[in-house]
Amino acid sequence: MGKGCVHEAGERPEKVHTGPGAAAPAGLRPASRHGGGSARDETCPEFRVGRRRQHPAAGDGAGDGGAYAHAHGYPHPQPHAPFVPSALPTDKKTARYLTVSEADWLYYWADRDMYLAYGQAGDVDPGFYPADASGQVAPGAAQAEGHYLVPLYTPADPPKAEGEKLLVLYLPNQSVVSFYGENGEWVEDRIMICSSGAGANGTPTGHYKIYDRYDYKLLGSEEEDTLCYGFYACRFYDGHLFHSVPISYDAGRDKVKAHSLTNMRSYKKLGSKASHGCVRLTVVDAKYIYDLSNFDTVNVWVTKNKGPTPTKPPQPIMTKPYTNRSDYGWDPTDPDPANPYLVAVSATPNPGV
Repeated sequence: MGKGCVHEAGERPEKVHTGPGAAAPAGLRPASRHGGGSARDETCPEFRVGRRRQHPAAGDGAGDGGAYAHAHGYPHPQPHAPFVPSALPTDKKTARYLTVSEADWLYYWADRDMYLAYGQAGDVDPGFYPADASGQVAPGAAQAEGHYLVPLYTPADPPKAEGEKLLVLYLPNQSVVSFYGENGEWVEDRIMICSSGAGANGTPTGHYKIYDRYDYKLLGSEEEDTLCYGFYACRFYDGHLFHSVPISYDAGRDKVKAHSLTNMRSYKKLGSKASHGCVRLTVVDAKYIYDLSNFDTVNVWVTKNKGPTPTKPPQPIMTKPYTNRSDYGWDPTDPDPANPYLVAVSATPNPGV
């Protein structure tokens, strides 16, 4: 078995197996994708505005363009505010299904036979607007829905299937990003802070798949005196797994007790390389990956490419009942109902009442 923070040590808990366009019209030229992470847009990716639809100007009663945009949950300009083209954000690029025209703010989606102009109308944030072939945007038009911009660090190879799942570990940033395939492009779903392997135990780069998962797993090596436990462990290569921050070996097989015995010194190292090869995560993020891999194929890519800078995890409280004297305690993100962090939040009066 290769190096990693997991070596089969003694009798193991029972494991759960999950298995190993049309050409652009004249006047438009294909171009390289533009440079540009954004949170997942939860709105429907389909165009409700329709192809080259002209929205009524605001103030037209039932046909009010502003009311239409408000009802469908996406930005709309001020009444009759002029559309002003603008350049893409420097940390993003367009989705691979868009090609740019001679005007570098006008794009064409061949599969939908639609034009999209990037810019701003009024005081709303810049975005894509339905346009005609000349780049004209109707006054009062609402922004088009969809995932048209993706982060610069989005994988270059397209998904092979709609809904395909991919986890990318960006070693320089100590971040794990979850993507899913949509319309031939990767859409970012979640960014997670982690600790990968340090020094000679560095997590190996390459392409893998999650093929085993365990809700609670014995980890480490008896020979190296590193035995511990972890919640929501998902194996992607030999002795390398995604799992929670290590749990004290003293917890044994008592899962109830284990929740309050997270190694807080290891928790504080999230965001830096600190493991024996595995990928440590907060409990809530480890559970996310565990649930993601339930009977579905999840691809994994470990890369030296730069990715997003993850958000720091919640700071632990180093006193009882949150942490004991030996620096073992509750992961603040643990969704277990007995977590004192959750109890404290639920007991806090609502200042608005």
